[in-house]
Amino acid sequence: VHESDVVGRVDDKEGIVSILLSNHTADEDSIKAIGIVGVPGVGKTTLAQLVYNDNRVGEHFDLRVW
Repeated sequence: VHESDVVGRVDDKEGIVSILLSNHTADEDSIKAIGIVGVPGVGKTTLAQLVYNDNRVGEHFDLRVW
């Protein structure tokens, strides 16, 4: 998915990226996961793809799994 094709998800994406990149835990080996829930068709998968493909997320984590 290309970010330029998505409308109205910038704030949601930035919020999730901010949570993932924050250092709320001192445990470097902890697993971070965020659930995205909602009714069918609201763009949950698209939002997850936007976060996953964000360069800041890719640079922050050594391993990412889709």
